Amino acid sequence: MNKTKATVAICISILLISGAIYFSKQNQSASCPWSEKQSTNWPKVSVPVSASPELEQVFNQVYQQISTQKSGALLHPPYKSNGAEVWLSDDSLSITVPTNLGLRAKICPIDQTGTETVAGHTNPAEVAKLRQMVESIMQKNGFIADNTYSSYLVNIVRDGIPFAKAYKKVNYECTVESSNEAGGDGKEFFLGFDFICFDREQILTAYNQQSPFLRVLNDKERVINPEFINISSDGDRATILISDLPGLGEIAYMYKINGNWKLALIEGNEDHNIRLCSEFQTQNVPQQYWPACEESNRQLINQNNYPPIKWQ
Repeated sequence: MNKTKATVAICISILLISGAIYFSKQNQSASCPWSEKQSTNWPKVSVPVSASPELEQVFNQVYQQISTQKSGALLHPPYKSNGAEVWLSDDSLSITVPTNLGLRAKICPIDQTGTETVAGHTNPAEVAKLRQMVESIMQKNGFIADNTYSSYLVNIVRDGIPFAKAYKKVNYECTVESSNEAGGDGKEFFLGFDFICFDREQILTAYNQQSPFLRVLNDKERVINPEFINISSDGDRATILISDLPGLGEIAYMYKINGNWKLALIEGNEDHNIRLCSEFQTQNVPQQYWPACEESNRQLINQNNYPPIKWQ
């Protein structure tokens, strides 16, 4: 299956949607000490298929090189974690691809005196240094810049992460995403720097799992969190956590008829009003697949056999 080379990070948030950092804009200062303790704050991501050993070797070269940076550059040693990228397929489906090859570094931001870190400050020299490290390693290993992919990343990444670049080599793809001003995660201020790699088999695995539901949604700005695809035991109902690329979460209720998935309802995170049953009648949803609804006389019809989902 040919793919249009395009991704965005979800740090699933979704990614999830799919690896991204949410930045605070508080005007508050803090010191910038080096700590040997790794700071891990990526959400948990399950990876059904590991990347190839060859790609993992390249990823480890980047990790080892960035690990040589100490105080004044990073707040902590970089850490490895499962991550995810959103891959735009040639049939315009935004596929969240989990991978075991994710790296995050927290760059120390400085003010003009170089003595403290404040939200909104930068450290362009250190950001550029890490980008160049990655560039050099990728080139030595035969990767080339994937400009189509890079443009897509820059267009849809979250606020605070305006820089993104992608590299490709046959069946491999790696991305770099970094912020240009400091934000916070509730504990410290930093500039985020993420490096993620994945391969063709990981893409195909994710595509086969998510594409039947994404075709129903018919919106490339919506992505699926693969941690939350819950299918009923009889296989004809599904409750799925989805989000648009800015990261707003929703639940999709789908049902299967004659082998095809159809949409019954999309419910927002705070949208818990009981629908009128007439909505589902208008949409020609068979009654056995109605989510909980009310008749016009406010009688509750609660035959909701959809599998439950828990918000994170």
